[in-house]
Amino acid sequence: MSISKYYLSFTLQATYFLFWCILFIVSASFSIYANYECESTVECLQKANKAMEDYDLDAAIAYWERDIEIEEESGVEFEGDVNPVFHHAGHMLVNCLFERATVFSHFNFPEQAIDDYTRILEVQDTYPVNEHEIPEPAIYSFRGWELLTIAEYEDAIADYDSSIEIMEELDSPKLHVMLADNYMNRGYTYYFLGEVEKAKSDIDISLELNDDSVLAKCVAIEVSLSSDSPESILDMMNRDYQKCENMDEDSVYIKAFRLIYDELLDTGSFPDIDIISEKASEAFDNDNFEEAAILYKTINYLEPENPVFTYNLALSFAHIDDNNESLRYYYRYLYLDPDTNERDEIMDIINELQPQETMYDLAQMYKKEMGE
Repeated sequence: MSISKYYLSFTLQATYFLFWCILFIVSASFSIYANYECESTVECLQKANKAMEDYDLDAAIAYWERDIEIEEESGVEFEGDVNPVFHHAGHMLVNCLFERATVFSHFNFPEQAIDDYTRILEVQDTYPVNEHEIPEPAIYSFRGWELLTIAEYEDAIADYDSSIEIMEELDSPKLHVMLADNYMNRGYTYYFLGEVEKAKSDIDISLELNDDSVLAKCVAIEVSLSSDSPESILDMMNRDYQKCENMDEDSVYIKAFRLIYDELLDTGSFPDIDIISEKASEAFDNDNFEEAAILYKTINYLEPENPVFTYNLALSFAHIDDNNESLRYYYRYLYLDPDTNERDEIMDIINELQPQETMYDLAQMYKKEMGE
């Protein structure tokens, strides 16, 4: 064998060995529970607890699911109305699913969060986790928001309906703030469906339940902008704009409000969309993406069902690294233009807006951000 061939053979073997070493290390970093196997409820319990200590949510969920599966397969009789294994495992599974859904939501994975919220409802309906369960109205509300994010508006309405119905049956003053938020969010969802009168009705109810909600007052302005007269909007803004600005004066949303408010004060009319569009295009071409986002959001307030400006708004948000809002408006664009030839491209962009880390790493990042 020549030296060159020997060197090549050695190099290939070394590279092959190094590849598998790296693969092993990387795989281990994803989770120390590679296959999530356990043969008894005791073993599952031990492994699940260890996974929870490490905040390895995928592993913990898998072990609690397996724990329940083993118990179901055993057919063991138990005294009383509650199987203690189901009671404990169901409770812990729900907690872990809720934690993972929260992480998914935080890092802009709405569809995965929806799946976990759905599983929570299934577990709580199947197993008697009793007083330890997470209240169903909250789960419907959280899932409703994620559905709103991905422009599944009808399903979001259904979830808010369920949450509102349960809370109204409970008729507890302690739930009034949450109930008010649900009415506001359902109203906001109706707005995206183009059902403005239903949207206004829900937001009015929200404010009746919680008149201190500045957010609901700002949403009330947004919902009315595309349908009410300049005089009516000016009255609303004279009353509530300053409260909205005090909430977050640096946000794109409030700065867009400001443009509309200033024009109403100066001329009594809404801004000219053609002029705003030209300025937005110029700002974008000059890499002034925040200004472009503000201008496109101004147009979006006035023409919320225009797919072209919605797309431009999503693109502008992406350029200022506001991935959450960019993702929301890309989904909105796909809803407004369902037959677009760019659907696959948009879905690729949405995937790029989401972190590429594993769930294990995302959970560790979330834990660190929360100071835990």
